[in-house]
Amino acid sequence: MNDSFEGRRAGRQAVAIALLCLFGREAFAITAREAGENLLYFEHARLGSEVCEREGTPVRAAYEAWLARNNVLLRTSVETLRSAVAAPEGGLSASEQADVVAQAVQSITTSAQEHITSHGVQCQRFPELLKMYSDLLKR
Repeated sequence: MNDSFEGRRAGRQAVAIALLCLFGREAFAITAREAGENLLYFEHARLGSEVCEREGTPVRAAYEAWLARNNVLLRTSVETLRSAVAAPEGGLSASEQADVVAQAVQSITTSAQEHITSHGVQCQRFPELLKMYSDLLKR
């Protein structure tokens, strides 16, 4: 009976792997909204690490390791936002697209700064905060 269960489980895993190979990157595509949320978490982590370092709590190494583990997702999120503002023919020019992305990033930075200013950062629990951000990132 256990062999039958293991066989079915292995079969399901093989199907899942085949589907991932078949659909490739599209299976992991994120929306512009999800990309914006991701950038907000990345910005919270960056600003939080700066606050903690200024207050004398060494968190830079933890932040940099977290960023390195999630760097592909950061790049994907930025590219998703860029793609979202890329209009079809006759739409925004390249410089206008860059302006829209810059304004979006500035808005995200402002939002994160306001939150950190009003709520602070629990520097002693910074590694736990990074874990929370990892769990919240959309993939």
